[in-house]
Amino acid sequence: MRAMTTLFHDMIHKEIEVYVDDVIIKSRRSSEHFPDLRKFFERLQRYNLKLNPAKCTFGVPAGKLLGFIVSRKGEDISEPYSGWRMFFDEASNFKGVGIGAVLVSETGQHYPISAKIRFPCTNNMAEYEACVLGLRMAVYMNIKELLVIGDSDLLVHQVLGKWTTKNVEILPYLHCVKELCKQFREIDFKHVPRIQNEFVDAFATLSSMIQHLDKNYIDPIKVEIHDQQAYCFHVDEELDGQPWYYDIKKLLETREYPKNATNKQKRTLRRMANHFFLNGEILYRRTLDLGLLRCVDATEATRLLEEVHGDFIQVPPNELNVMGSPWPFVAWGFDVIGPIEPPASNGHRFILVAIDYFTKWVEDSTYKAVTKKVVADFVCNNIVCRFGIPESIITDNAANLNSDLMRETCEKIKIAY
Repeated sequence: MRAMTTLFHDMIHKEIEVYVDDVIIKSRRSSEHFPDLRKFFERLQRYNLKLNPAKCTFGVPAGKLLGFIVSRKGEDISEPYSGWRMFFDEASNFKGVGIGAVLVSETGQHYPISAKIRFPCTNNMAEYEACVLGLRMAVYMNIKELLVIGDSDLLVHQVLGKWTTKNVEILPYLHCVKELCKQFREIDFKHVPRIQNEFVDAFATLSSMIQHLDKNYIDPIKVEIHDQQAYCFHVDEELDGQPWYYDIKKLLETREYPKNATNKQKRTLRRMANHFFLNGEILYRRTLDLGLLRCVDATEATRLLEEVHGDFIQVPPNELNVMGSPWPFVAWGFDVIGPIEPPASNGHRFILVAIDYFTKWVEDSTYKAVTKKVVADFVCNNIVCRFGIPESIITDNAANLNSDLMRETCEKIKIAY
């Protein structure tokens, strides 16, 4: 009731009467009724509201009233649209995630496409995947004017620029959709309730054969498998001659931003840089499990793909010997540096250092003396509490690193020592 009063405050007790969510449109004269109806419909359209068909008194089963579409499925308060339309949606259940999109021509011909997602993604990421899937099919079909319809309020408002996002998982998708939109002469996005997106929702859920609404058959459906995010299916050549991570690497190296970057772009770049780690000239991206992924440019990515999927490996079969740790933070090497002369201002003369064999990550701390208790506490506080329990710790034969206390600590928490 409060929402209705807020939206129709200037019409209540004049053109309409409201009780909870029931509305009566009234007019003093019959000649004023059409203008009152139009004003009410335009207010509904402004706030994207729908009428309940069970409570409507319109006498026609389907048709146009004052330029608005009215049907048994509910009064769709939107202007009539003639042209290509694209519906998209995602569906998540205990069996996985499916996405679907349907292109509808001016004559009503349906062109569906769907895919099953095989990588972890949120519902919002899946909505973007479905949108990208449909847009790419529209580009392939050389469609130049398109109305994109979906029930994701978040996606529609972000693409239209009405809402912003700070989510680093969504930003690449948003950029991908905007790049695809540039290939259309005219494109618009519209949000609809989920009940008006049932066909493509079912299509995304099933990703298989479904009966067409108006026919007893349906054309063959191509179901693809996506093992990567939509924006990672191919690597484009860098147009400016710099790799895709150039701005991030430069920010980490020199704390300098790209020329002519806006404040918003600078904030976005800083947020993205928090997920990257620069080791010399090599840039890594941190994963959720604290792993490091090496960043490569388009040329190196193409070469690596050819080596992995092509017949470029000419090494004769031989027994493989493990040369290092296969996972991050599984094996650590310990050593002591010192004594350092002159000592620091706090009197510390020794540095206890631990290096992860996989990532080469360094943990260190300074002490006046490196006793066996210092080493045991360092393992618990600097290694276990920060990176989890490692599989093994490797040291030299120094007495403080090979003490009974150190062995007891490692045996207690199941670390090979």
